[in-house]
Amino acid sequence: VWPMPTAGGEVHAAGVADLLRGLRCADPHQDIGQVIIEKVGAMPKQGVASTFRFGTGWGMVRGVCAALGLPVVLVPPTVWK
Repeated sequence: VWPMPTAGGEVHAAGVADLLRGLRCADPHQDIGQVIIEKVGAMPKQGVASTFRFGTGWGMVRGVCAALGLPVVLVPPTVWK
């Protein structure tokens, strides 16, 4: 688990990419096997702007993983809590 790279209060996609690239190994047998991301949904009483910003950040993380060819596993909060 690592802190989410942010800039200006939002997810910093280039920072996420740099973090994941830094974790990759030259040995493909020890490379990142998968990225686990919480499967999220809208939260009651959360404003439209904050929901949009949260969803944008979530999508950026998934997009960076896709661009780097890293498999993503979505895990509902009820599983990990």
